Amino acid sequence: MSERAKDILRTFAIRDWQSEPFNKNQNYAERGWQDAKRHANHLMHTTDAPDDAWLLVLQFVCFIMNHTAGESLGWRTPIEWLLGFTPDIPALLQFLFWQPVYYLKYEGENDQKGKECLGRFTGIAENVG
Repeated sequence: MSERAKDILRTFAIRDWQSEPFNKNQNYAERGWQDAKRHANHLMHTTDAPDDAWLLVLQFVCFIMNHTAGESLGWRTPIEWLLGFTPDIPALLQFLFWQPVYYLKYEGENDQKGKECLGRFTGIAENVG
């Protein structure tokens, strides 16, 4: 670790801990990434999504994992544990990943009718209301 990184940790009173190389059992996040990768590979194979959609698949899998309750959190979702409220999941039950969907494409601000286009469902927009 560089001296600059050590100075930053000391300045903000951040405790540092590093696992030994090649000892995955010391880093608990390794198991989470292993599960996410396994689920993403399975989803890519079952939906016939193209290889260049791997990032969208991984984001979708992480979204699902964050909205799924687990025993280690007392059967609460990670989102609920972090933010304190139960997340809304009906949108997750309506579509499957890479399912064909129609959406309205507007050409301009004055275009009220819009044009219907075919796309693929790749996940829920979290920051659009």
